[in-house]
Amino acid sequence: MDKAIIKQSIIAQQEEAVETLRKAVEQYQEEADIDEQEGQDPQDYSHQEEATDLWRRMETQLKIAESDLARIQSIPLEKVEKVKVGSLIETDYLNFFVGISSLPFQIDDRKVIGISTHAPIYLQLKGKKEGDRVSIGKKEYKIRAVS
Repeated sequence: MDKAIIKQSIIAQQEEAVETLRKAVEQYQEEADIDEQEGQDPQDYSHQEEATDLWRRMETQLKIAESDLARIQSIPLEKVEKVKVGSLIETDYLNFFVGISSLPFQIDDRKVIGISTHAPIYLQLKGKKEGDRVSIGKKEYKIRAVS
């Protein structure tokens, strides 16, 4: 499997998430910005508070998503023998890319998922090498390759 293609797929997913959050932030910001000079009824102010709350939450999520995007973009694609940040772990069932969490996707008819270094699964995989076995939940995986 090509690690660069997998990294680029995760970057594309994250860029899409960032753009979706940016649009949501803009939408809620507009809804939160009502003209107080125009005679508004109490229900308008209630909607304004709700929109302001959602706007702030979306801004926080956007900052996290942008940080995740910067993190994945900065990960080097060096060849490694043991699992660490930037590793592609090919197993007999799933394939993992260590960087940020991502939704599962298909590359070359193989299922790939991005995992964060904060994920419990990373603690199970960290330092493992080709030929090692790891139990995740009720499933045991044999590591076929680490790159």
